[in-house]
Amino acid sequence: MIGNRLKKIVGFVLVLSFALSSTACVDLSAIQKFTESASDVGKRFPNLAKDLSASCKRQHVYQALRKAQFRPERLVKITHPDKGSEDEAALNSACKGFSEQEQRLIEANAVLIGYLKTMGDLAADDLTAHDKELDGLGKSFTNGNIFNDPEVTAVKGLVGFLLKAATEGYRRKQLKKALEEQNDNIQLVTAGLRRIVAERYVQQLENERDQLRSYYGSSISDYNVYMAKVAQNAGAKPGDMVQDPLPIIQVKRLWDDEENTLAARIEAANAYAKALDNIAQGHQKLYDSRNDLSSKTVLATALAYGKTIQSLVEDFRKAF
Repeated sequence: MIGNRLKKIVGFVLVLSFALSSTACVDLSAIQKFTESASDVGKRFPNLAKDLSASCKRQHVYQALRKAQFRPERLVKITHPDKGSEDEAALNSACKGFSEQEQRLIEANAVLIGYLKTMGDLAADDLTAHDKELDGLGKSFTNGNIFNDPEVTAVKGLVGFLLKAATEGYRRKQLKKALEEQNDNIQLVTAGLRRIVAERYVQQLENERDQLRSYYGSSISDYNVYMAKVAQNAGAKPGDMVQDPLPIIQVKRLWDDEENTLAARIEAANAYAKALDNIAQGHQKLYDSRNDLSSKTVLATALAYGKTIQSLVEDFRKAF
């Protein structure tokens, strides 16, 4: 009797051990690559977020330069204001609203990266850790006048999950649970970040481009008027006036350089928006297939999304 019981117990243990070892041996590296690619583009995001207020300041500088009308002493103070000066204070005040927006964008993006890293850890069947700096966001994260209430709740929900996954020692067997519980939050957070980048930030850059063109265009026009007056004062007749093209050529080169920089930033913003689309879609696919994550079709899909995101990282690098 005892011998039969022992055989049954040993048999049960062997079956259980085989099942556990089989689970551990499942190759989910494609999901890891998907999360690594998504995290890579996210790590570069703070540079874009910080350009919100920088773009605002550049616009105000262009406006101030036009009003300065080539007065050297004002040009220096406008473009390189002394620390603590009235010019610096005025510039910071004019763009103050963007500072909080930048902070909230960086925080939301950091939470997204943290979640993707955790997903990668779970796919690898590794214990995960979390960035303790994110802990307070579960209570302190606010909309910053750019996120809506559901998006704020989603960010806080992801923070709570990260803390729980780390403290409770989540492993691969909790990956399905993570996908089930956090898919809605991921869709909301990626959509919010995408909206802000593709609409608000790109619009900011387009406004800056308008100011840029106005500044350089009016400067060249003012220069032509000035040179005409100089020639007239020297006794030249209208038909005899000859413009020196070199100053205009040099200015046009500066103009082109700044136009190209803005174009690269707009392209990078659009690349990041597409990357967010791919993160959301890739996560949705994993959620839809959460009961069969090790299937070849699911893994091939995850790998494809990862490769697409990685190609977008290269476009993002060009400006940031």
